[in-house]
Amino acid sequence: MASTVPPATPGTRDAAPEQASGLRERSKAKRRALIQRTAIRLFAERGFEQTTLADIAEEAELAVRTVTGYFPSKLELATSFADEIAARLTTALAATPETDLVDVLDEWLVEEGKVFDREFMALTDAMWVTNPDLRALANVRLADAAKAGDAALIALVGLPADDPTMELCLAAVQAVIGAYFISFATHTPTPERHETAIRYLRAVIDAAKQR
Repeated sequence: MASTVPPATPGTRDAAPEQASGLRERSKAKRRALIQRTAIRLFAERGFEQTTLADIAEEAELAVRTVTGYFPSKLELATSFADEIAARLTTALAATPETDLVDVLDEWLVEEGKVFDREFMALTDAMWVTNPDLRALANVRLADAAKAGDAALIALVGLPADDPTMELCLAAVQAVIGAYFISFATHTPTPERHETAIRYLRAVIDAAKQR
């Protein structure tokens, strides 16, 4: 009797594992987001020190081991928003070392505006209100990431790193980047706010060049 099993479509055997892998990655991303949002909400409601990893796991209906598999500590959860932004900035600066620094920051800020999440930002701001030290730490994390562009900025301005004007220029650029993201707590990104930040960055750099 002839077999009635249809011939395999080219690529079918490869497609199934790929689909399963994609499903697993989406599932992991959803679980990570659940843990992150649950923790930030609890930090806002109860305070960072008063919230335990067990509290977060119980609220998210997960095992503590699952929570720590994504975020090993409470602090990593509390700073995850700033750390994710800082990581993307570091990647952007490393990927285009020969590009004008402000152009790199311009493109990076555009991309950050695209992933802006109003609900998540509201949760993060509430956490910062309850725990002011975490807001300050977020600003430090962003400023530290911005330092990855210091060499490019120094080369662009053309002054020694220890020149007072250069030191002020570096501090100003880091402050603008930090302030831009902290402002997400109260302002949705708009083209106008974006252009204002870029215009200010160029003005600071141009002023340092003219010293």
